[in-house]
Amino acid sequence: MSKKQNYHRNYKQTKNNHQNKMLGTNPILAIILSAIGNILMSLGAVIQKQGADTALEIGKHPLLDTIKSFLTNETWLKGAALALTGLPLYFLAFQYGDLIYVQPMIGFGTLAIVLYALKILKEKTTKTELIGILFVVLGPIIIAYGSQNITPNEIQINYTLIIVFYLIFYLIISILLLMQTRFEKGKKKAAIFAITTGTLLGLAALSGRLTSFHIGLQYLLFIGILLLNLGLGTVSSQIMYQKGRAIITLNISNSFNLILPVTAGIFILSEKTNIMLITGLIIILIGCVLLSKLQSTAIKK
Repeated sequence: MSKKQNYHRNYKQTKNNHQNKMLGTNPILAIILSAIGNILMSLGAVIQKQGADTALEIGKHPLLDTIKSFLTNETWLKGAALALTGLPLYFLAFQYGDLIYVQPMIGFGTLAIVLYALKILKEKTTKTELIGILFVVLGPIIIAYGSQNITPNEIQINYTLIIVFYLIFYLIISILLLMQTRFEKGKKKAAIFAITTGTLLGLAALSGRLTSFHIGLQYLLFIGILLLNLGLGTVSSQIMYQKGRAIITLNISNSFNLILPVTAGIFILSEKTNIMLITGLIIILIGCVLLSKLQSTAIKK
């Protein structure tokens, strides 16, 4: 056997061992890490938005001037620092659990924003919003309980399907961005950036999960895709808030960010699920919708 053949055999064996190790999932740990990460990132996003309101509007001024107005904005920088603190925890969660465990914990981020609105901004809550809080808390418990009945299976990654999946959604995003040039402001423009934001953040989540099955250059590739989608999603979210009502755009973007990666995990990565996991996901999604009014209040302020 040549040195080259031996190298490829050892690399393949190391990769398989790495994948098998990651298949020993710990759903509870994945949920906890993702929940804490999402709380920090969501609170950071609120503070970033408050800073962005005093910065130059994106797309209305020279690019360098716009970037400078953000990087010299103390409030925006504090929010960015808080969000970056939560990112490693969110990323680490993908190493321990499927997307059905990690991604729905966006609900805890929503809950953190709501508590911020109640305690810091002194907003009042309604019975509907209290039900939303209950749903956001109840959903992860159902998901955690449902995970006990699932035995992790060996993931069969179809790279052709993954590439097609990415290309389809990048094409959709490109079409949407071309369409938005026809509108100055209003619901249509805001909805386009909401869909774009949710899709980009959802693709970032999928990329994060894919890193847990790779080593070497492939690992770095998916890290790069994750950071690219996350960065573009962050920019898109700032534009989204500036172009339309937060209560509408948040519902759209959160829905795409929840459903897209979970669906990809089930159909592309063959991640196992059951009725309890799906029920928990739906309950969290409903809870986020019910809390959207308080969440948008915090975002606007």
